[in-house]
Amino acid sequence: MRAFRLDDRESTREADRAAVQQRLGTGPGPGAVRVGYRDVASRTNRVTLIAARLPPGVVSTHTVFCSRRPLADDEAWCLVGLLNSLVVNYLVRLQVNVHVSASIMARLPVPRPSSDVQAQLAVWARALGEVADAETLPDTYADLNAGVADLYGLSTHEFRHVLSGFPLIPEALRERCAGAFAQRGRWRSIAPYTHVPAVAPSSVTRMAP
Repeated sequence: MRAFRLDDRESTREADRAAVQQRLGTGPGPGAVRVGYRDVASRTNRVTLIAARLPPGVVSTHTVFCSRRPLADDEAWCLVGLLNSLVVNYLVRLQVNVHVSASIMARLPVPRPSSDVQAQLAVWARALGEVADAETLPDTYADLNAGVADLYGLSTHEFRHVLSGFPLIPEALRERCAGAFAQRGRWRSIAPYTHVPAVAPSSVTRMAP
């Protein structure tokens, strides 16, 4: 699993769908779209929080936590964009040693954008999910990070401070993020903050047909 991207063809294990459904109980089951993130992390890595959309037919185990509630596709991609942003990574780094625990995620403030903003964040996140590295689409990566910084109400000075905390990201890409932020108007969210959907300890397994 990489930031934004999960290729279930890389999975080396399959599980029986009926057996998985039985273990999951009466929930929506493995056919739903969810968002997963890596539990093992470090504040000194290039980024700390790595999240991706888990497609239908994929379940995760103890090293990849996932949202308990199934999500609409745009909602899932929007959340993936938010969680992979440098602003959210900065907030997570304030609390992480070697694990991004469920309790850290439960306390993480995540803006709830308007439907238009959600759709735009989803477009950017989907595009970034199609490439191996954000540097392949630097303008898209910069726009997404600028949009998220705007949702959090950061000033230019505050956003530059956030960017300075990621020295392993090429300076040219960080400057592109700062430039995109300086050029965009303010966004408004329909609610100030909400929390990431409840997570459950849940590596990734592809469901057998």
